[in-house]
Amino acid sequence: MGFSFRKSVGFGPFRVNLSKSGIGTSIGVKGLRVGVNSKGQAYRNLSIPGTGIFSRKVYSNSNNLNQTSNQLESTQQLQNNYNVLGFEPNNKFVPTASQKIYLWQYELFLKFIPKFIVDSYFGFIGIFSRINIQKIKTFTDGKIIYTAYNKAITQNYDIALDELAKIKFTDNSDIYDLSAVCYFQLENFDKAAANFDNALKLMKTDRLKVLYANSLRALNRPTDNKKLLELYSEIYQNHSEDDEIAFAVGYYLYLDSQYQKSIEVLQKIKHESHMYLQALNGIASCYGDLKEYDKGIQVLQLAPLNQKHLDDELKTVHYNLADLYEAVGDNAKAIKHFNIIEVQDINFMDVNDRIKKLKQN
Repeated sequence: MGFSFRKSVGFGPFRVNLSKSGIGTSIGVKGLRVGVNSKGQAYRNLSIPGTGIFSRKVYSNSNNLNQTSNQLESTQQLQNNYNVLGFEPNNKFVPTASQKIYLWQYELFLKFIPKFIVDSYFGFIGIFSRINIQKIKTFTDGKIIYTAYNKAITQNYDIALDELAKIKFTDNSDIYDLSAVCYFQLENFDKAAANFDNALKLMKTDRLKVLYANSLRALNRPTDNKKLLELYSEIYQNHSEDDEIAFAVGYYLYLDSQYQKSIEVLQKIKHESHMYLQALNGIASCYGDLKEYDKGIQVLQLAPLNQKHLDDELKTVHYNLADLYEAVGDNAKAIKHFNIIEVQDINFMDVNDRIKKLKQN
């Protein structure tokens, strides 16, 4: 049966869109969203909520997003947030005048003397002068992070990673976080996932969980499904009202063969939600695997089956209905629903072969 995870998953204004055609990322607020689609094209969406008035413009490259700045002053900031996937440095340490002197000395000594000797020296004199060597080191790392951050918001991710590589043996979540962001934007999802995982061990945030989950999804490894279920379940605890997160939980519960729990979560997605049809397909797939075919048919009959123009979700509904009717031995109804799809999209899944096989029986 057809049950897949195609829609976007986001947190706050930030969103990552994963589909068969690739990966896109965007950021925005209600009425405005800017980003880059899976084909690498920058775009801007404007709408007036509640009116149906909508405008979309696609640009040849992301730099042209600046052309929309007269429509909303925060567009450039949103674009920068897109570039770094919502990352903001947590290191806020600002040195005092005396600490600046020691910081200058510390950085100068590092140019000529091994680091462990410099750290030992400043640690020793700190006993008498109240120097907090850890704060000085933190500020030194912070300067590197800010340099890398400024490179990342201009999409110089490789240079940002080179900067971050100067920091060794750290427990600063910013370093792992920004490194992961850069690897994600470079589509090195294996390293992105590893760094998001390390960042999460130091700082638990839903943003990091979402990005870690999206990195794992991009890798598309069945061995990661249990981890994805864990991540989305944790996010769901704080955002049960988010239908995309609810669907993600239901989807990975289904893959883990926890069909009843998956149904329970997916049934909470209301009919007015943009995830409703996906939820129906998910519930029907659960009933199908439980061999409760009649219940699956009843669920899919809640969909707008008489709609003439079918999007992928409605095609999947008809496909799943045909699958269930075939399972209960009603080949005539199965062929009927496969035919509805074939008329509009003969290449959808294996619909053409299914029709031929059913007619032969």
